Amino acid sequence: MLARAEAESQDDPTVTLRDAMATAEQALAELERVGDDEGVVWALRVVGAFKAWLGNSAEAERLWVRALERAENTSPRHANEVLIWMTWALWWGPTPVDEGIRRCDEFIRRSSSKRLEATALLIRGNLKAARGRLEEGREDLAAGRLLFHELGDRIWWAGAATLIADAELWAGAAERAYEVLAEAHAALAERSETGYLSSIVGKHAQAALELGRVDEALELADETERLAAPDDLEPHASRRLVRARALARRGDLDAADKLIREAAEIVEPTDYTTLHLELELARADVDRQAGRHDGERRALEHAIEIAEAKGNLVAAQQARGRLAEF
Repeated sequence: MLARAEAESQDDPTVTLRDAMATAEQALAELERVGDDEGVVWALRVVGAFKAWLGNSAEAERLWVRALERAENTSPRHANEVLIWMTWALWWGPTPVDEGIRRCDEFIRRSSSKRLEATALLIRGNLKAARGRLEEGREDLAAGRLLFHELGDRIWWAGAATLIADAELWAGAAERAYEVLAEAHAALAERSETGYLSSIVGKHAQAALELGRVDEALELADETERLAAPDDLEPHASRRLVRARALARRGDLDAADKLIREAAEIVEPTDYTTLHLELELARADVDRQAGRHDGERRALEHAIEIAEAKGNLVAAQQARGRLAEF
């Protein structure tokens, strides 16, 4: 039941994450009732993943901590799987960058799991890049992705492109981001995988827009919408932000404002720091296109607050640079 819920949520865009989570929660209750400790660890990990995908990283963390406590007496393999998800949350969630790097260092040092090592290298590389240590970050990102390649995990190898592209976009290297995303897009499309693919395509749309390829960005945003599960918040928010910025450049400000409002309704109830930051920067972009300088200034100031709380010095510097143009 758990495996089916997780697989369907990733591979079938008609299955909602909430429905799959409800199935996993039912399995968790039954496994707790019969005293299957190893099954409970697995179920807590899966339910936590659904909580995280739905924007509640804090609740996911609580479930994963419970899973780790049980895993110590049941299965080191399951403990490593839990730690992998905890590592991903260091990227998108509110954990400060320096703390995230420290925890990745610890996971790499203490774990015998190559999958956990690869994930921690990728997350650490992204966080280092956000801290302004771009070349160090690139080295970690390349090492983590290579390790997934050596493990023969083509899906996770392709999924790593999201982290690489995120770092390159903050660094202003949109062409590098676009190239790695295009490669991952093609690799995942061959396998009919939609869980990672919807996020990859959404980021691909963003990279295309940064390169001024507005038509392609809009096409990729449409593809993101087709691929994503109905309540998969990250790709649905991202494609709205891309479309809002693209349409604002074409002068369709009413449509752009509507998309920003829709994205805000998705993002603001979550603790996804990455999306909160992208929302404010997109809002500033649309306001600039509309000549609403007060709104642009407020959005940039809010973006700086979010970036500084996370420790994303690169994003904060970019937003300050835009403020300095006033």
